[in-house]
Amino acid sequence: ANFNTSVSGIQGMTFDNGSTDSTADTDPTNDTLYVAHTGSGLISKTGIPSDKTNNPRGLAYDSSAGELFILVDGKGKAPDHVVVTDTSGAQQRNFAMPRGDAHGITLLGGSLYVSLEGSSEFGPGQREIVVLNPSTGAETDRFDINNVPGQEHAGLSNNGTSLILAAEFGGLQILDPSDGNRIDELVLFDPENFNSFFERFGALAFNTTTEEYFPVDGDTVFRFDEEGRLIEDFELNASGFNSVQGA
Repeated sequence: ANFNTSVSGIQGMTFDNGSTDSTADTDPTNDTLYVAHTGSGLISKTGIPSDKTNNPRGLAYDSSAGELFILVDGKGKAPDHVVVTDTSGAQQRNFAMPRGDAHGITLLGGSLYVSLEGSSEFGPGQREIVVLNPSTGAETDRFDINNVPGQEHAGLSNNGTSLILAAEFGGLQILDPSDGNRIDELVLFDPENFNSFFERFGALAFNTTTEEYFPVDGDTVFRFDEEGRLIEDFELNASGFNSVQGA
């Protein structure tokens, strides 16, 4: 990252990373950078700018732990991150995603699943699902989803046994969480207008109680039954709601 220290003639620098003889501190946002520079006779200190933006890309919830997993954009060339908070918003931990453009996140069977478009110098990158340990962020598995139509798959949820992916084009894709193979496809439709098309959603949630699907386009939430029929749609018209990325 580039940042302005507001000093010139820098001659030396050193870090205080917050660690002690007995406790390691691996969070770079806690680090203090001391800067020796000419002209003032002073030593300045600064910090390392955050490599995370405040732009969310997806949201998952662990009801047993009471934790929210927020997928956020990385800043500049920094990787995307998962920020874990409790329900009051207090941050518990965070970890970097593998390189690529992350789009959606869901928690199933004790693992985090993230839809990812890998980076490539030659056209579109590999489209994958990456499986992470929710406590540490360690990658435990990954598989490609190149058989799913489209490139950006922003909506990712699950029904308790299978992954549900809102593909860029076409209906909702029901995927095997062990390998990403497509089990089924649910075409979304309006029974009063069969010429309507529903795709390019920015977020997706599934209600396991009612077995209903709630994809989102901008600030409009759609509600579909278990067979893909549109029940209703409504706008999140509260102040600050627009372009919903996680549900």
